[in-house]
Amino acid sequence: LCALAPEPDGNVVAVGLTPEGKELWSHPLPRGAHQTAVDRAVAGNVLGSGPAQWIFPGPDGSLHILTHDGKLLDHFTYGDRLTGLAITTIKGKPVLLVATTQAVEAWQIEPAAGR
Repeated sequence: LCALAPEPDGNVVAVGLTPEGKELWSHPLPRGAHQTAVDRAVAGNVLGSGPAQWIFPGPDGSLHILTHDGKLLDHFTYGDRLTGLAITTIKGKPVLLVATTQAVEAWQIEPAAGR
């Protein structure tokens, strides 16, 4: 389970929880408020196998991908305000779908060499 928890300073933290509500991990997210109705947390498998990952879009156009146990797998800045985000598979390969007010893009994800 994952929750988004506000901090007193207005920042938001992603928190991994057990089914009983015990905190397992936490990860601070970028400051700011989203200007669109993009999902704030998306579960999907960018690696194509094993446990799914958590993807968090930042209000600054960044994407933060965490493993199921809260470790940062990758992060990057998309460069535009996000309006939608999803993970799917096409022909058995993981695909990251990113929507903005300008376009919808699909990125096929390949594992890094040596993983």
